[in-house]
Amino acid sequence: NLTDVNEKMQYTNHVLNIVVVVLILLLLILLLLAIYGIVMNSGRA
Repeated sequence: NLTDVNEKMQYTNHVLNIVVVVLILLLLILLLLAIYGIVMNSGRA
């Protein structure tokens, strides 16, 4: 059935979009933490 395949593809795309968004958010948080740590370290030194 073509409709079944199409629905599975849309579901997979939806899941992939969510995963990509979560990964980007995690990377942004890590970057902010790294920048924060560097700024705090240089501020003390």
